[in-house]
Amino acid sequence: MARQYAVTALGELLIDFVPHGKDDNGDLVFAAKTGGAPPNLLCAVSSAGFRSGMIGMVGNDMFGRQILREIVKYGVDVSNVKVSSSYNTTLAFVSLDETGDRDFSFFREHNADTHLSKDDFDPEMIRQSDIFHFGSLSFTHKKAREATEEAIRIASESGCIISYDPNYRAPLWKCEKDAVDVMDMNIRRTDILKISLEEAQMVTGEEDAFLCMEKIFGMGPKLILVTDGGNGIRYGIRGETGEAHAYKMNTIDTTGAGDIFFGSFLAGFLKSGKSFEEITAEDVGKFVDRAAYIAAVSTTRHGGIASIPVEELQKL
Repeated sequence: MARQYAVTALGELLIDFVPHGKDDNGDLVFAAKTGGAPPNLLCAVSSAGFRSGMIGMVGNDMFGRQILREIVKYGVDVSNVKVSSSYNTTLAFVSLDETGDRDFSFFREHNADTHLSKDDFDPEMIRQSDIFHFGSLSFTHKKAREATEEAIRIASESGCIISYDPNYRAPLWKCEKDAVDVMDMNIRRTDILKISLEEAQMVTGEEDAFLCMEKIFGMGPKLILVTDGGNGIRYGIRGETGEAHAYKMNTIDTTGAGDIFFGSFLAGFLKSGKSFEEITAEDVGKFVDRAAYIAAVSTTRHGGIASIPVEELQKL
């Protein structure tokens, strides 16, 4: 029997305040953009025509309502997003350099996404999913970590394909070692891994992307995507590897580009109709190339979800 959801994700839902010019006094003006790595990914998946579901928590405030309105507009099921009257929605302020690359300042320590508990969601959404996706940010606080552990357990027992993106953000960890330990643990229970070259180097101690992949394959994942910004993507499936170039665009904002890349990749895989066991390295190369193009287009627009090129995803 077919499952109800192509992808379900658990994790942070937040508002990215993205620079949007200056006012008459020369002060920066920020635009409030819906973000968070998991919803960014899900909105890309849903834009390609697949049903997706989100598990998380927002505050009962103007920003929480904005997030829910936005991701519902993209077709994401939010029935497992809890609205809290006790904690505010998480916020992040983004600064951009001349290349569109970002630096983050988070306002998250006592905010909603860190207080998600394992009793706050219906496990049936996970059981009814082809792919369960998560990241590392829900491991920075005890309560959300326990919820994520429970979700991974349910996904594994239900035969879901498990995908993982470490999405390392240094300011949110007490020390780098804590983050590396979490990445190492999660990689070992992952089927599809999307990881930046920097993160792969942190986990493996290697410099070269292919040597990183060789070590990571030994940890358990069957499919690995190593992203390296403008230097392209290295990929591998069941030990067979390849690489794809990055598309050059008039980049103004890279916020969410990695999530849109991964969501587009998963959508390409789902669109193929092949099982996880059937896809080949040639297939992966095609999915990667198309996803890299879609992600590049997104960097010509501001924001995370707001930058998703829906028209390109509909062509997958």
